[in-house]
Amino acid sequence: MKLRLKYNCWWLSWFGSRGYCFYPFLLFRDSKPEVWDGLFRHELEHANQIREMGVISYVFSYYAENIRKGYRANKYEIRCREAALIPLTPEERKIFDQDGE
Repeated sequence: MKLRLKYNCWWLSWFGSRGYCFYPFLLFRDSKPEVWDGLFRHELEHANQIREMGVISYVFSYYAENIRKGYRANKYEIRCREAALIPLTPEERKIFDQDGE
């Protein structure tokens, strides 16, 4: 499924978030020029996790992990924070550079 990027989702600030993966949508609080590679890569990693596990399995596993260990120690978030440090591949750059809404 093709990812869809949405910008200017100002309401994400209500949850203290700059980005959110609501597969197949990657939602960003800020406008496109304000979204940096690391944030995009972080949310893209969540999309990859969902693709690997399936939506329902991922959601249950993610929130169970949050309840057991907390957000900072959640294995999915740790993986995304690590992924955010890796430069975008040319294929990921194409996704990032696509026009979002």
